[in-house]
Amino acid sequence: MKRLLSAAVLAGLLLKLVLVLNARSIGTDGTHYVGIGMELLRGEVAEASRDLFPPLYPGALAAVYTLIGRGDTQNAAQYVEAAELSARLVSLFCGLLLAVPMYFLGRDLFGPRVAALTGCVVALHPTINHFSGEVRSETLGALLAVSAVWLGWRGFSQQRAVWYGAAGLLLGLAYVTRPELAGFAGLIFVWTLAAELARSGLQPKSFLRALFFGVVLMILFASVAIPYMHNLKEDTGSWQISRKSGLFYTGGPIGFLREKAIRLPEEIFDRFGRTFSYGLFPFFLVGLFYRRLIR
Repeated sequence: MKRLLSAAVLAGLLLKLVLVLNARSIGTDGTHYVGIGMELLRGEVAEASRDLFPPLYPGALAAVYTLIGRGDTQNAAQYVEAAELSARLVSLFCGLLLAVPMYFLGRDLFGPRVAALTGCVVALHPTINHFSGEVRSETLGALLAVSAVWLGWRGFSQQRAVWYGAAGLLLGLAYVTRPELAGFAGLIFVWTLAAELARSGLQPKSFLRALFFGVVLMILFASVAIPYMHNLKEDTGSWQISRKSGLFYTGGPIGFLREKAIRLPEEIFDRFGRTFSYGLFPFFLVGLFYRRLIR
């Protein structure tokens, strides 16, 4: 199984490299990301923070650009080309690394055999490979979200708050990559309480411990998410999840619940569903056939 996994990862890397090296166009979202990254490279942080798109992916673009040192800043065409390549490299490496948390999540839940097959599916998944060659934030967001799910599981199985804290930090970073991924924080919080109730029943000590883990997760998530949300409020005058979502309110939490109770779930589950399809779906596909695989 290790040889199969290694071959699949290598094949996936080659596919991703082919997509990156043969890329000939960039979409509308990619144009925005490259523009924000170039603003960050020029030190125009205030301008970059006011853009329509979240900052982490452009920040990673700028970091990779700095590392590879390509492009003449005096030559506009070469500058943009190098920034675009940097963005594609971010997508490539995140798409490649996505197999790692999926492997460990599969190993912890089902064992090494299913973990290896899960890694193979993720490494060769057509949608993941497609986004790994695009100037888009999907693979970075998926890597952060799936890693957070794995750490959350480790926290629950080992009963350690540190894993929940790490998961919260990663989900905060996922939020400033793709805001819809904030939904994972709520899901892990609710799942932790429900799983503890299912495992231990209505024992106050066990439930309070699970509640503590959930609070640690949410505090660390908020430590990353709230500064970005506050920046949105300072810039727009209203609390928002993102500039694109239009999910804002001006009358405080009560006004939000009253005015947006219908639209909020619709937006979150629409975006979460699209992320789930290329992030966690391969793992659940392999897990679906778990019984047949171990016969």
